[in-house]
Amino acid sequence: MPNSQNLSKTGCVTITLHAHLPWVVNHGTWPHGLEWLHEAAAETYLPLLRIFGELERENLALKANLNLSPVLLEQLSHPVFQQEFPAYLRRKIEAARKDALEFQAAGDDHAVDVSGFWLEFYEQALQQFEDLNGNLIRGFQHFYDSGAIEIITCGATHGYFPLLGNDASIRAQVRLGVETHRRHFGRSPRGIWLPECGYRPAGSWNFPVPVNGNRPFARAGVEDESARHGVVDRGRSGLEVALELEPIAEVVRGGLVGAVHADVDALGPALGGRRSGD
Repeated sequence: MPNSQNLSKTGCVTITLHAHLPWVVNHGTWPHGLEWLHEAAAETYLPLLRIFGELERENLALKANLNLSPVLLEQLSHPVFQQEFPAYLRRKIEAARKDALEFQAAGDDHAVDVSGFWLEFYEQALQQFEDLNGNLIRGFQHFYDSGAIEIITCGATHGYFPLLGNDASIRAQVRLGVETHRRHFGRSPRGIWLPECGYRPAGSWNFPVPVNGNRPFARAGVEDESARHGVVDRGRSGLEVALELEPIAEVVRGGLVGAVHADVDALGPALGGRRSGD
């Protein structure tokens, strides 16, 4: 049984949704080309915006962090994506209509219902994308500006900080991440998502594989490089700063400080409903 004394304590929790895809624009179509981005936009990003909108209409807000990685932002704003995504949705709509007719002819009522679900899903996605004038980033910015969410940046190419060989690489990742955020949202980020949750502490370091005799050297930590570009206050951890920001921090009962992370690109079924065949 938990100690009753601990139940009276108040702690803080930060909820962070992380959105990132490798660069796929102009690198083929399927399975790891542009349609990967199309699937994420249709089944995750647009449904997430719909949920934010529903909460707003009820005078509610998620009050969470949302990381939109620099690579993802550049792809969502790319003319090729903005031109090809509606065509992708129309192909899905037509396929769902054909499936419904085939299943109806075969007398498979359940499959007809599933086809109808996806027909409505993709028609809604197409209408939503057109209502946004093809600009998903502006959709997220609306909730960013209203204070419903806090959008944070990430390493420029989602590089794994602990294994980057020198401080210049870390500086470039953070600097370009901050610059990309400013360019798309018109302001500096107040937080940064560490790619793959890879924390890089400051201090003496040896390369895992011997280099030049493998002599230890002092390297900068992630707080140092983030502070250099104004993401966190110098000399203080990103968590300490985050807990002072609203809506970044929400108070809960429990007596612990923690962070809850979810990869939004894995939330498609939860946000959009059933997948075909379920």
